[in-house]
Amino acid sequence: MAWSVSNGTILVRNIEIHPTQLCNIACRGCTHLSPLYKKYKFDFDLLEKSLRALDPFFHARNVNILGGEPLLFPDIVKKIAKTVKQMRTADTVTLITNGILIPKVPIDTFDDIDIIKVSVHKDDLDVEKIVKLVRNKCDLIVEYFDDFRESYSEFGTNDAKLTQDIYDTCLEAHYWDCFNLENGIFYKCPQAHSFKPFFEGLELDGVRVLDNPNLFNDLVAYLSSEKPLSACKYCLGTSGKIFKSVLIPRCEWRNPQKFPTEDLVDYDFMNAQKKKKVLDDSGFGCTTDEVLYKKQTLATRIIKIIKQILID
Repeated sequence: MAWSVSNGTILVRNIEIHPTQLCNIACRGCTHLSPLYKKYKFDFDLLEKSLRALDPFFHARNVNILGGEPLLFPDIVKKIAKTVKQMRTADTVTLITNGILIPKVPIDTFDDIDIIKVSVHKDDLDVEKIVKLVRNKCDLIVEYFDDFRESYSEFGTNDAKLTQDIYDTCLEAHYWDCFNLENGIFYKCPQAHSFKPFFEGLELDGVRVLDNPNLFNDLVAYLSSEKPLSACKYCLGTSGKIFKSVLIPRCEWRNPQKFPTEDLVDYDFMNAQKKKKVLDDSGFGCTTDEVLYKKQTLATRIIKIIKQILID
């Protein structure tokens, strides 16, 4: 279980905030369906009110700021990070980005960011330049994705047992702490709200945060629920079949998903999750190389310069 209650406070490892659903690239397999979004309006005042409503009984170790591509709106990223720090919503703030816009935004965008996580999806990304730009500001993690998993089906399924299995084994909903705060509503995962504009008949798959006198109890009941969300009819959770990471034209983006859920599930991986509670893709085909660049403090830089002088 990815959350707990201690002394009347709901504790989670991560909560996600999306300044935008728009993105500057179109990755096949994007779990947020960002390539389909043509417009998105972020309400900062609503976010601030929602954080204040949660404040008495909610705390996260980390807030993830992501999208879409969050650096399309650097001013909003900066405001979110600063507000989260001031309100002590979380201990740390992580920015998740494809990295393309890092050299183009003001460096003070990252003043209140503790970690930048770059997900590399383009071969020509100048990682060395990014390292030089931000290493004095915060820690940097660079992830290289070779594979994705199918994220959803355009046709979905009417098989209640399969839907339950996908939900029960979903690492995003139960283990990876992909909780979302979006437009005044708390969600278990990003799919719970990102699917809504594109599929008819989906219910409110979250908990209203504002003007809710029973908010704490509603959150505990929601997080404890074993019932699949309505979005699970179309979502593959973390049990989709594997394919090579690739960018795809937006006009073609939905085509690979035009199969029933049954045809897109990796049953071997899903069954392994059911039996052993597998918490990642190790041994099941998905591969990710990760490189950590620790923040260089002033003291670290001085020591490095002195060592270089002594060597020379």
